[in-house]
Amino acid sequence: MAVFAFGPLVCCSFFRVYTKGFAVFHQVPPKVYKKRPTLNRQAVFGPLKIGLRLRILIVDDSDATRRILRTVARSRAWTVCGEAQTGHSGVEKFRELQPEVVLLDLAMPDMNGIEVAKEMSALNPSVPLILFTILDIDGIEPRARDAGILTVVPKTDIWRLIRSVEDAVNPKPGKLS
Repeated sequence: MAVFAFGPLVCCSFFRVYTKGFAVFHQVPPKVYKKRPTLNRQAVFGPLKIGLRLRILIVDDSDATRRILRTVARSRAWTVCGEAQTGHSGVEKFRELQPEVVLLDLAMPDMNGIEVAKEMSALNPSVPLILFTILDIDGIEPRARDAGILTVVPKTDIWRLIRSVEDAVNPKPGKLS
């Protein structure tokens, strides 16, 4: 929920329910909107690497998906170091930019995400690769893991993607992805 002060007595709260949004207007006492609360990021977010400027490479043929992933990355204080529309250009950017995390699509025009992951893993197996796809194919997870992909996340579950990226750079002892 985002809260914005539009004047001395009005506040607007935006709620997002799936893909539809609506706004609620209500009266706010004058002292409430003038005082901005301080945020203790460590208490709110826990021991994650908050100040980390995580460098992410996005490899997806959809402009809309890349735009959404850029927005998500900005909201988490991550840096999108590069974007690629095809598998071949993704491998080249991986070699050139040396990202810390890669978000891959499964279906791309020239190579699929599994083939791209194999090439990227051969170049640097320590970089976490996350397959972010709309396709639900039976048996994709074992093939993805064999190619070096850390986890497979459906595009319908953006919150799981955020957790997967955070878990990839902040591994918990004794927990498998």
